[in-house]
Amino acid sequence: TSEMKSREQFVQEVAATFESCQNRFQRLSAARRFQRRELLRIGMCDAFGLLDLRFVTLQLSLLADAMVQCCLTLAMDEANITDLALAVVSLGKHGGEELNYSSDIDLILICDQDSSLVQRVARLMIDGLTDDIPPGFLYRVDLRLRPWGEAGPLVSTIGTYADYLVQNAATWEKQAMLKARVVAGDADVGNRFLNRMRPLLFTDSAIDVRNSIQQMKERIEFRLRQRGKLYAEVKLGAGAIRDVEFVVQNLQLIHGEREPRILSFNTLDSLVRLAEFGFISAAWYRQLRAGYVFLRTVEHSLQLLHNQQTHELPADKHQLEWLAFRLDYPDAATLMHRFDEHRLAVRSIFDECLQLE
Repeated sequence: TSEMKSREQFVQEVAATFESCQNRFQRLSAARRFQRRELLRIGMCDAFGLLDLRFVTLQLSLLADAMVQCCLTLAMDEANITDLALAVVSLGKHGGEELNYSSDIDLILICDQDSSLVQRVARLMIDGLTDDIPPGFLYRVDLRLRPWGEAGPLVSTIGTYADYLVQNAATWEKQAMLKARVVAGDADVGNRFLNRMRPLLFTDSAIDVRNSIQQMKERIEFRLRQRGKLYAEVKLGAGAIRDVEFVVQNLQLIHGEREPRILSFNTLDSLVRLAEFGFISAAWYRQLRAGYVFLRTVEHSLQLLHNQQTHELPADKHQLEWLAFRLDYPDAATLMHRFDEHRLAVRSIFDECLQLE
């Protein structure tokens, strides 16, 4: 069915599958089967055009929220506790309610007071998400955006994170925090964390912000160019999804302190706000929105085609024809023409936006 489910509904439905389960292993297995059924339901609605891109990505994101909450609850059960001041905050596409069918989820874990219990529950929760229990893992979890990356503790206190942002964080780490959203655990801790962090994101000059984003994009594209993939990549290539996201985040970091209403964790919502408050023209808004929706729709179709995390247009002619058919284009040549049109329009705006003095 094309029913739009809330996070709470997902949480209740997965909890209902635990009633006949005897132990944590069986519950985690049941959670995985539930998630697979929901992914199939959402994918079918997508394939038949019953849900548009915004609703598909929102449903995938809320399903992931519920799975994180479910694994946190099971971890707390395992530790014999019912209450814990631990918040799970997501960044990236999950934070932005823009999840793909095969995305990693980028999590940071925040507590009021650090303890061995908090760290243990957090580790159990991550294991619940990532362990290969039949029929497989729930999500690949990336925890490298926490302070000090893999060298840092799994869970940070609000104060520790604030100190890190002020003293040690690179511009790209502040940029990543623009998409922060509380997805599970103690909402009060999570919201206090976000409120404390937000003012700390706007300490870099406009020139430093632009330089950081340009350098990051150049590094990404250098690697793609070496592999001959610069113009076939819908996520990271020249004029691809990342260019739209970086235009948005560049403007948010530069102007967000003065006009906080442009701050949204969601890219499409951010574009609306940036146009509304005059930071991008109506023409830029139309081109960026059209390019983003087109590229994300292609990305989704690629992941349905391959059933894996891929962002690359197929080199195989038959697969490219299938993709064109799936996206309602008469042939691969027409699809590639549209792809190049969007890519060039997005890249032109990216270059102009990042070079403004």
